Amino acid sequence: RVAVFSFQNSHSASYSALATRTWTPFARWRLREYCEVEHSFQQRLSRSYKSSHEYVQMFNLEFLTIVSRFATFVFGGLLVVLVLLSVVFDDEFLFADLTPHRSVSWWIGILGVIVAVSRSMIPDPHLVIAPARQLRVVAALTHYMPPAWVNHEDSADTYQDFSHLFQYQAVVALEEIIGVLITPYMLLFKLPACADGIVAFFHNYTLHQDGIGDVCSFAVFNLRGDRGLSPDGLGDALGEGSSAASRTPMHTAVPPATSKQQEDKVVHSVISFREHHPQW
Repeated sequence: RVAVFSFQNSHSASYSALATRTWTPFARWRLREYCEVEHSFQQRLSRSYKSSHEYVQMFNLEFLTIVSRFATFVFGGLLVVLVLLSVVFDDEFLFADLTPHRSVSWWIGILGVIVAVSRSMIPDPHLVIAPARQLRVVAALTHYMPPAWVNHEDSADTYQDFSHLFQYQAVVALEEIIGVLITPYMLLFKLPACADGIVAFFHNYTLHQDGIGDVCSFAVFNLRGDRGLSPDGLGDALGEGSSAASRTPMHTAVPPATSKQQEDKVVHSVISFREHHPQW
């Protein structure tokens, strides 16, 4: 009996795939760079998953870890017993009532979900607790590091902000379902109040390009309010580093802090675009 429980505890890692984390739609919108094609964006996010998982695991509560290990051991063992019995006996065993009005197959599904959730809350025993270093690794891959996170990588506020971007898949799916229900309300009552801001954005960030027409200024990697950053100006922008973000914003209506973040994103976009399109 102990062997069955131990076997499940060491061989049911695949169950945790049901409760993994993923980048939310808002995070994907925030992390995607200007003029970045879909497959390049997916590759960049894929490289960040492992480091992002390790970062959030550093904040697991010890009590929650103990409870998760216990739940995984007990419920996982019961799951293995039911699976083994279903193999030994015929197919009718799966549809037999284990409890009133609940078949064996129903309990296998429920236990599988419990094991998946509990295992996802167990950190890697070989994980080195270094949140500052790990978050910098994630920032290097995602090109996203808000000023509030700098020198506060191990704080609870930074973890909460990061976990809202890197959320459980079940939570993301639930939010998508709720979003379908509340979208009509947002369009009818909330969006009209934002109309002035939307029109102001199009007015402030629209440039006319000969042979193309009106385009968004960020689409031409606009850093300084001119017609955009050319390949010859790439070295100057990279050499200036963060000093480019300290210049006068393109439009005074935009808050300086917001403009600095936008221009930093433009610089990263230029670097990535040049790496994937060296002929540009």
